[in-house]
Amino acid sequence: MRCEKVRLKIDAYVSGELPPRVIVAVEKHLRACDGCRQTAAVARRLVALGQALPIPPVPEGFAQRVQALARQRIARPTPAVSSWNLAAWWRLVLAPMNAAASDEEKLGSIEPGKQADLVVWNRDLRKIQAAKDLTGLEVAATYVGGKAVYTSPMFEDA
Repeated sequence: MRCEKVRLKIDAYVSGELPPRVIVAVEKHLRACDGCRQTAAVARRLVALGQALPIPPVPEGFAQRVQALARQRIARPTPAVSSWNLAAWWRLVLAPMNAAASDEEKLGSIEPGKQADLVVWNRDLRKIQAAKDLTGLEVAATYVGGKAVYTSPMFEDA
């Protein structure tokens, strides 16, 4: 199995959602590929962080509000939305960086004359070690094609 296919399956792999024959193929690749093994390790850590987050208390009256909304929507059903997955979200965040790293002559670095698509966070993502470190994580700025398309008001004067 090639890196591209393995990377697409890592979230399902760390979440235990792959069929046994695919698990065998992914694990064989991970034994031979340091880059994919590191990606899987990060995904495992993120899943663990997400699972370690405390469950917030249910606000008073919440069940009644949900029931009332459900009754309203019975007449007009909405399409199902898949559940949110921290590992999948993180992969989407890292996907542009992985893509850039694979074509470094044109992409993958910030230099004069190159166009960058990037997100600037208020903290170094590499230092996230525990679920509590996710608290307060904010996008400071977003650049597409080398141009700022979003700057957080908190960081405009920085």
